Amino acid sequence: MLILIAFSNRRDFRRFPEKGIRYHALPLHYKALCWLFVAPLFAGSLIYPWLSIPAFIAYLFLEAACTRWYRKAGLWG
Repeated sequence: MLILIAFSNRRDFRRFPEKGIRYHALPLHYKALCWLFVAPLFAGSLIYPWLSIPAFIAYLFLEAACTRWYRKAGLWG
């Protein structure tokens, strides 16, 4: 799952350079939450389907937190 995310990010950053700039400016704890909490929840949901609900909720909360940080830092829109 982590390898899939890494390839997806790399492709997105090439296609949309401003997304890469925003991601690299993002504090480490947001990235760590994604890589060490949300992604493993999604990976676990392949084996335990009941994990898909907490994974999706965690993703939504993290996405909202990142967007809020981007706006505060002046990197959004």
